[in-house]
Amino acid sequence: MRLLILVMSFLLFGCTENLKSKERIMQTNNKEFRYNLRILSMSYFPAFSNPIDVLIDFDDKLICVYPPQDLFNPNIAIVEPFVIKIEDVDLKKLDNFVKIFNSIDFKKTNEGYARDGLHLETLFVFSNQTLQKVSPGNMPIKKYEDLSKMILEIVLKYNKSQNNEKVIEKIKEYY
Repeated sequence: MRLLILVMSFLLFGCTENLKSKERIMQTNNKEFRYNLRILSMSYFPAFSNPIDVLIDFDDKLICVYPPQDLFNPNIAIVEPFVIKIEDVDLKKLDNFVKIFNSIDFKKTNEGYARDGLHLETLFVFSNQTLQKVSPGNMPIKKYEDLSKMILEIVLKYNKSQNNEKVIEKIKEYY
């Protein structure tokens, strides 16, 4: 009888410790995926092709690509909207890149005079409940140019439409 009680005690204690261990692992994994960003939105307004908007939701791990409703030329290819899950590796890449931005990058966003070309609009919503809306315009500083290229590459990775590929390749010609 004592042996049975002793064995049951060990089993109960072992199961409890195992559950606590699993909870610690889950908390560690949750901390690992804390992004600085909650939402990143980039709008591309090229001079000679239709614009596209890209919204990346870090909380729900989604990428949304769609055309702005009010600005388009019906004679030029329009991006076909889609929403799809985005992998953590791509979210981390973007989040880490934005972490190198400083306060000056959110203020001085273009170099020199505006030229005809690709106009950018960017919205950053951070996990600390702050946001930055930045208009790098047609002459973005290098960080914004690199960020916009990175976002387009990620869009192409998840894209399943040949039409969208043509629209994005046309936009990439501006770089």
